[in-house]
Amino acid sequence: MVTQPYSSPEELILTTIPFLVEHRISGRLLGTSGMLSVDCFDYMRNIIFDLKVGFKGDRYRCRIYPAGYALVFESIYEVPVDIGCNVFINFKGGRMIMEKDLFHINDDLRSWWIEERDNKAEIVYEEKDPGIPSSCPDDCIYRSVCGE
Repeated sequence: MVTQPYSSPEELILTTIPFLVEHRISGRLLGTSGMLSVDCFDYMRNIIFDLKVGFKGDRYRCRIYPAGYALVFESIYEVPVDIGCNVFINFKGGRMIMEKDLFHINDDLRSWWIEERDNKAEIVYEEKDPGIPSSCPDDCIYRSVCGE
């Protein structure tokens, strides 16, 4: 019988499946948060997954998030991550609907993520007010504050 004195039975079970779920990583090497959480990483195929629940916005724009996680993952573990997948979970008529968007994390997506990171860093550094958005979702928790 094999034993692992520093792991619980649950941790040993999790090492037998090819997924890291809610994997915590630091994005500080790339100038982002020191506490990121990747929804899921398939380390057998090097695929980053990002889950979106109740999302109704631009699905193409969502590709930027797995691209960012891929860049951070690559900077830490030095393994290429070239595939991303957004999983959209919505509820309609009492039923759960799941859709996926599997895509190649190419140089354009990586550059787009870097540009967005730099734009946000500039807003913070120069203390710019980003202003009120042009539209606000009905379930926005800040709706009463911004007067939308």
